[in-house]
Amino acid sequence: MVKRLIETLGVDKVSTRPSDLEAHGRDEGYPETALPEAVVFAESPEDVSRTLQLARELGYAVIPFGAGTSIEGALVPVKPTISLDLGRMNRILEVRPDDFLAVVEAGVTRKQLNERLRREGLFFPVDPGADASLGGMAATNASGTTTVRYGGMRRNVLALEAVMASGEVVRFGRPVQKSSSGYDLKDLLIGSEGTLAVITKLWLRLSPLPAEVHTVRVYFEDVAAAAEGAFALMGAGLPVARLELVDERAIAAVNRHLGRSYPERPLLLVEFHSSTPEAVQAESAFAEELLREAGATGFDAARTPEERTAQWEARHQAYWALVHTFPGRHYMITDTAVPLSEMPGMVRY
Repeated sequence: MVKRLIETLGVDKVSTRPSDLEAHGRDEGYPETALPEAVVFAESPEDVSRTLQLARELGYAVIPFGAGTSIEGALVPVKPTISLDLGRMNRILEVRPDDFLAVVEAGVTRKQLNERLRREGLFFPVDPGADASLGGMAATNASGTTTVRYGGMRRNVLALEAVMASGEVVRFGRPVQKSSSGYDLKDLLIGSEGTLAVITKLWLRLSPLPAEVHTVRVYFEDVAAAAEGAFALMGAGLPVARLELVDERAIAAVNRHLGRSYPERPLLLVEFHSSTPEAVQAESAFAEELLREAGATGFDAARTPEERTAQWEARHQAYWALVHTFPGRHYMITDTAVPLSEMPGMVRY
């Protein structure tokens, strides 16, 4: 198999080095490691197509690999496998500010794209925390802290190019804001985790960078009260840009790990985006009123961009802080989802 891959793709695109196999046999969170038989570093859709054709002929599984930031074991082989690394397909092909559109290869990362978009006053809003590849984010239908306002990947991918198991290169969707033509096969592929096809190119919906941002930590006596506060905000229909709950144990772990002195109480991280100071002030004032009624005991608003980044540190560093607190243990991270009205009860349980 390796010889055929090298003959087909070239020696510089195929690796069986132990370090490469090890890096592609695990992810950020899953406790088990299983090595692929080989790693292919694709540089074009044609490389992907040839790899899939050969794997199909020889009976090997193929696992697409982006930035390796998955945490639930999707990258770990369970039978003879070729790991198909798309990291070299990392070109931003086109940015069309007037259409709020970017065209990227699958290996482009979220931070790489947003660095390029900043000069246009735009950003790609889906933020899962890690600097994941955009192809991987689409394959997992990633979401994150901004989903409450901007939606996840399904909402923000307008079209995509993918390679089927047969090697055929197919485009799904259209790069327009709305289309009701034909079956919605694009959304079928988003979230399919590489089981239906390998995503190689994406047409992405962009958003304007907000002119005004207001971030505040809101403290509560217990996590149930914090959940009630989140429910109150969502029930009022406020255009919240980010809304996250962090409990006191996670904050304590961050304090130990990073030497911080954050108050070790349950909190909501709340952020508003708007075009004018007056609008963001009005939204924030109404939110504060609702949160006080829900039991909020304190508010700590960010006054500078640096303080805003620090506000989110407890959320983004919680996992690594807990890993540091209990060294040598393995962790499984997953998500739960319940109807909004059931969230306070779930947190109490």
